Amino acid sequence: MKEVKSKSVSFDFDSTLDREDVQEFAKQLIKDGFDVWVTTSRGNDDEINKLRRNPQAYKFPANHDLYIVTDKIGIPRKRIKFTAWVDKWTVLKGERFLFHLDDDEIEIEQAELNGADLPFINVELPDWLEKCKKAIK
Repeated sequence: MKEVKSKSVSFDFDSTLDREDVQEFAKQLIKDGFDVWVTTSRGNDDEINKLRRNPQAYKFPANHDLYIVTDKIGIPRKRIKFTAWVDKWTVLKGERFLFHLDDDEIEIEQAELNGADLPFINVELPDWLEKCKKAIK
């Protein structure tokens, strides 16, 4: 029996999915039937609010900026993974994503050094889009 290839991909948020060009790519992937996920080093709203000391900070959810973008793109909130500052490769291990797109060289290096079972692609390199497309073929 032939194994069905995953249709799930993962994006970092800060300095990655908050970029317009990456958002357009994510929208196209959704249109093409892929499950687009966000895997961010951020904590969830509760974790961040515990760290906040400014009462004004509670006017909006801690991840308000992230939710604006993911809502605009069409990524359901159940597809947002908050790692709470844990290495992303440990959270993504075994999840069957076709790739994870990120800007953090340390995250990418740690994934490679620890044998992550999916490619971590650096959005800061000029060929990031080609590498992503190659990973989903």
